[in-house]
Amino acid sequence: MAVLCEAISVIVRRESIDAFYEGGWNVFLANVPNSTMCTDEELVRVGFMAPNEVKAFVESLESKGLVFQQPPKKFGLFKATRHLSDIAVVDARQGLTMPCEWAVFKRVPFGDTGVKVSVCWLAKGKAGETTLATPTGWQYENSLSYSHYEDSDIGTRVVFLRNENGLDVYKDLVTGKELYKPEDKPPTTH
Repeated sequence: MAVLCEAISVIVRRESIDAFYEGGWNVFLANVPNSTMCTDEELVRVGFMAPNEVKAFVESLESKGLVFQQPPKKFGLFKATRHLSDIAVVDARQGLTMPCEWAVFKRVPFGDTGVKVSVCWLAKGKAGETTLATPTGWQYENSLSYSHYEDSDIGTRVVFLRNENGLDVYKDLVTGKELYKPEDKPPTTH
């Protein structure tokens, strides 16, 4: 399986929550600050829109016993049984923000639309990208993934309409919105 990654996602190994998070799974759930959490039973994802929110959440995870990018010498005898980190951070457009040996990031087609969504799965986990875990109530048509596209989509999902006042105007065939692209900048929604 895989977990959806929109905006900025904090990814946590589920086994680390069970083994190292003070209070375990139920306390972790009580401390999740928003409704973006989803899990594929191997990874847990919580999403944020701002880097300062990510930082605060990662610090709260560390205060409860999880590790984010610490050197192996810190673990002493536990080095052989504990991963270098329990936490990864993923940007939906750029991928993993730091190298992480246990997480895989990829953009994969969603459903029959062919539009790609960002996902993450445990490197040595189950089937990878075949099933997608999403937050409760998540609907593609109302999501950040729905309005996201890449420059490679121009000509297929995003088509050129006209040039207006020095801006190229495109239409997103999925959302129906017009997009404006000034020179040297990616299109933005309007």
